[in-house]
Amino acid sequence: MKGLKIIILFIINLLVDLTILSKYNLYGVVPSITIPLIIVLSIYAKKENIVYYGLFQGLIQDIAFGNTLGVKALLFYLISYYVYSFNINEHKNLAKNYVYLIIAIIFKKIYVIVMNLIIYRNPSVIFKELFNFSILIEIIVSLVFFTFINFIMYRIEKNKLRSIV
Repeated sequence: MKGLKIIILFIINLLVDLTILSKYNLYGVVPSITIPLIIVLSIYAKKENIVYYGLFQGLIQDIAFGNTLGVKALLFYLISYYVYSFNINEHKNLAKNYVYLIIAIIFKKIYVIVMNLIIYRNPSVIFKELFNFSILIEIIVSLVFFTFINFIMYRIEKNKLRSIV
């Protein structure tokens, strides 16, 4: 994708997460399209520059939602980098992409627990985060968003290939 389309996606993602999805709370989980969008963009990316999308999206979300700057930025950067590096020429394997999404959600949960321990020094966060089933709800919601976004990107890529031939 070109730079202008990435900027438009960045703004749409930001607006949807800040205005619409932040109002909903499903059993302790606020749905977000950020991680599924970062993974889909990293899967279909031709250059490694897509990792900066995750970095900037994380910085904006840290400013909007968090009280510590750089936590989500580093998380989204790492997710986009590893998904891109594992998936350089294999974006057609849908099952592998679902596994990447589930691993990214689990990594996000572990990352949030560790960062809460480091920043706030509150060990009760571990029990609170591990023994509620919010990760299952987050995985299900993210899988739905991922399927929808991946279908759209697949159709865009398919139409690009048709127009070339």
